[in-house]
Amino acid sequence: MPNYLYQPPYGVATLAPEALDLLERLYRHDADTLAHSWRVAGLSASLYARLLDPQARSLSLQALHHAALLHDIGKLSIPRELLQAPRALIPEERCLMQCHASEGGLLLDTLGEPLRTLSIEIAVGHHECWDGSGYPGQIMTKALPLHCRVVALMDVFDALASPRAYKAGWPLDRLIALFVAQAGRQFDPQLTGRLSPLWKELLAVHHQLLDQTRSD
Repeated sequence: MPNYLYQPPYGVATLAPEALDLLERLYRHDADTLAHSWRVAGLSASLYARLLDPQARSLSLQALHHAALLHDIGKLSIPRELLQAPRALIPEERCLMQCHASEGGLLLDTLGEPLRTLSIEIAVGHHECWDGSGYPGQIMTKALPLHCRVVALMDVFDALASPRAYKAGWPLDRLIALFVAQAGRQFDPQLTGRLSPLWKELLAVHHQLLDQTRSD
C-alpha cells in the first residue's frame, strides 16, 4: 500500500486487519480512488476540528478520519474502466456508479465496532442531499449526523479541486461559487455558511494532502 496511508497524525497502522484488507483491495482496483479517499478523510478531520471544540465533538478526529477513508469502498464493485473513464458518464453508467454507496455499506458490515457503524453511516450517506434529491435513499441530510454532512462536503471539494488527466483542478473562487449555489439544495446551508472564513485554510490542507498522494 502507498506510504501516505501511514502519515501522521491519522495513519492506518492501528486499523483492524479487515479494514486494511479493504483498503489494499481498493488500492489494487483503482489507486486514484484510494488517493481521493485519503484526501477526503484528511479534509473531513480538518474541517470537523475547526467547526467544533474538543469537548463538543461526538467522536475523535482519528475515528472520523478512519471512517471517512472508507467512504468510497463500494467502488470495489464498479468496473475499473468506468472509474477511470476520461469523460462524462452516460445515464446507464451513472446509475451503475451510484450503486457504490449502498455497496459500500454491505462491504463494511463485516468490520468490528465502532468503525463498522461509523463507516457505514458515512459510506451510505455521503451522496445524500440536503433537499432529499441524493442517493441511495433520497434522505434529507438534516437527518444525518454532522460528520456525514462534513464528509459529503469534502468529498465534492476534493473531487473538484483535484486535477485529473482530463481536467484541471477548480480555482477557489469557482469552488466557493458552487458551494454557495448548492447551499440548501445539495448541502447543509448552515454548515456551508460556516465555511466562509475557512476556505483558504481548507485549500491549503488540500494542497498538502495532494502532495502526499502525488509522492507515491
